[in-house]
Amino acid sequence: MSNLNIIRIQDLADRLSVSRQTIWRLSKTDPNFPPKVRLTGQCVGFREQQVESWLESKTEAETEEVAA
Repeated sequence: MSNLNIIRIQDLADRLSVSRQTIWRLSKTDPNFPPKVRLTGQCVGFREQQVESWLESKTEAETEEVAA
């Protein structure tokens, strides 16, 4: 079975040291940002594995920019 750990929005905001509003803005403006998972009517989260992949891609992109 695949890794289905879910990160709630506040936990993700804390992990990235940004506000909840920034998470929502990223989810609407960054096409590579992981899709949200609706847990209940108003409760959403993000799959941890997808968040980790997104962070790795951001880190790789920044490393390439610095090297250029």
